[in-house]
Amino acid sequence: MTPEEALRAYTTWTAFASAREDLTGTLEEGKWADITVMNLDPLNVGLMNPGQLLDGSIYLTVVNGKVVYKDV
Repeated sequence: MTPEEALRAYTTWTAFASAREDLTGTLEEGKWADITVMNLDPLNVGLMNPGQLLDGSIYLTVVNGKVVYKDV
């Protein structure tokens, strides 16, 4: 599985499988706005050096449009 396929498995594919693509799966106006911001690009790092993903840090997590975690 490629890094992009893994990302889609947790986002658009899951939204489609649960028939909730109108609410979640992509970042669009009117959707739930769940996102995690990291200090690295998981797609590029996952492709070039997957072991380095474990060294990544989370800066921000937003669930349903509300910040639930913020690294100060």
